[in-house]
Amino acid sequence: MWCPLPDGVLCVYKSYTPDPALSPPSSITAVLSNKCGFQLQYQMVFCMWLLAFSSQLCEQLRRYNVVPALSDILQESVKEKVTRIILAAFRNLLEKSADRETRQEYALAMIQCKVLKQLENLDQQKYDDEDITEDIKFLLESLGESVQDLR
Repeated sequence: MWCPLPDGVLCVYKSYTPDPALSPPSSITAVLSNKCGFQLQYQMVFCMWLLAFSSQLCEQLRRYNVVPALSDILQESVKEKVTRIILAAFRNLLEKSADRETRQEYALAMIQCKVLKQLENLDQQKYDDEDITEDIKFLLESLGESVQDLR
């Protein structure tokens, strides 16, 4: 059973859902998997970021392959605000998941989607937004530890 959505997410979600019969993450991932304008991308990623604040929802999001969709957008993103919100969503998925297995699954998905390489590239750039820098450092450390665990 799907959890009730926070009001802010529900508002944005209802504005853009391609099919009301789909669960919110299915709809959001469907929108993100198709090429769409950066503002719509930002709003859908924003929804994922909000959902990932809940440890219960982090568990449920595992079923929807959100990491590959977010990774693809991160790779192509030219807008700093889209990059920032994707990094924050990745951080939430790793940090807010209560279950160790869920955190490992997200980390492995990020590694498989080459997020670690993207982070290394992003780490070479300068950002005015401290959140981006902090999220990059957190993710590099977390994914680096996961790589070590795999060896």
